[in-house]
Amino acid sequence: MKDIEIKEYFEQYIQKINIPYYSLFFIDELSATHIYANLPETWIQDFLSLKMDINSDIIIKSHKKLTPFIWTDKDLSNNKLKHLALKYNIKSGATFIVKLGTITILFTIYPSDTPELFSKFFDSQKSKIQFDLLNYFEHFYRTNTKITFTLREKEVINLLKIGKTYDEISLILNIKERTVRFHANNITNKLNTSSIKYAIYKATKMGLI
Repeated sequence: MKDIEIKEYFEQYIQKINIPYYSLFFIDELSATHIYANLPETWIQDFLSLKMDINSDIIIKSHKKLTPFIWTDKDLSNNKLKHLALKYNIKSGATFIVKLGTITILFTIYPSDTPELFSKFFDSQKSKIQFDLLNYFEHFYRTNTKITFTLREKEVINLLKIGKTYDEISLILNIKERTVRFHANNITNKLNTSSIKYAIYKATKMGLI
C-alpha cells in the first residue's frame, strides 16, 4: 500500500466524520515508527525528536489496550508531551488501535469541539470508527501477507530459526554457502526487512514458518 493511498483515504475519512486533524502511527518493535498526519510537519518532527513514540502516555497506554479510548491534555503526565500539546493547541483526542502481526497501528483523531462535545461524539461513533479502521486494514493485511517462500527458502529460514549458521546450512543442504546467502537475501527482500534475524521474527509472527 502506497503512502499516497493511505494519506488520501484518511484525509477523506476525517472529512466524512467532521474531524479536522488526525495522526496514524505504524509502530513496529524492531523498526522505526512511521507517522502519517495532517498536523503541522513540525509536530511530527518534534514528536519523534522527543522520542514520544516511545515515551508518550497515550502510546504506552495503547500497548495495554485493544479498545479505543478518549483522553484530554489533563490526562497527560509526561511534561514534554504536555508542552507539545500546548504548543500545537491539542486539548483532547481519541485513539483507536489495530494490531497486525508485529505492527501496532494507532489512529488518533483531534477535535475542534470542546472535550465535553467530543466525548459525546466519541461515545456515539467509536464502534463505527473502529469497524471502519479494521475493515480498511484488513485489506492492508491481506495485501501485505501474500508472501510465499520457495521450498529451498523454507528450508533455509527454518534452519536459521533453530540457530544454524550459513556454513552449517550449506553442509546440511549440500549447497554452497553463497547459495545459502542468496536464499537468505531473497527472504529478507520478500519480508521487507534489513536483517535475517528480523525476517525470522516477522515470518514467525505472520505464521509463514
